[in-house]
Formats: sequence, structure tokens, C-alpha cells
Amino acid sequence: MFFINHWVLSPLQLPAFRDSFSDFLRALAFCDALFLSVAAAALGLPTLAGPGSAYRETVFPPVAAVAFGLLHTFRVGSVYVTVAGRSGGGWGEGGR
Repeated sequence: MFFINHWVLSPLQLPAFRDSFSDFLRALAFCDALFLSVAAAALGLPTLAGPGSAYRETVFPPVAAVAFGLLHTFRVGSVYVTVAGRSGGGWGEGGR
């Protein structure tokens, strides 16, 4: 997933794309990549481990609170960056 995110972000490093809108796109891609990574770990691993597994019984319960907190934080960050880019004039006429 890191390589895909790097592949998407690498054109935004060119001198032609060094403006505030590109910064919003980078932040959005970063928040989305973190969300997808944590979501795969928090939601996918317990399912793959199966019912009654040692992972599900011992590891997942203490990690779940932190993982779900991070999931919500990264999703809110993604929404915030989207709204900030929209209202800051990044897309179109500054949210008009």
C-alpha cells in the first residue's frame, strides 16, 4: 500500500505542483492511506484469524480500543482536509 500511495503522491512533488492545493491533496492521501492501513489491521485480521483463535482472544481486545480510535481520527482528518481544501479556494470558487 505504501508503494501505491508513493506512486500517487510522486507527481505532486514536481515544481509545477508546489501550491497549497497540492498540500491538501498530499494530506488527504496521507490520511486515507493511514485509514486503510489501520482498517485492514483492525477489521481484517480478526476475521482472518477466525473464531476462537488466540489472536482474537488475547491480542485483539486490548488493541481494539486504540485501533478504532485511530480509525475514527484518520477518517475525521480526511473529512477535515477535504472541507478545508474546498473552503480554502482549492477547488473552484472557494466553496461558493
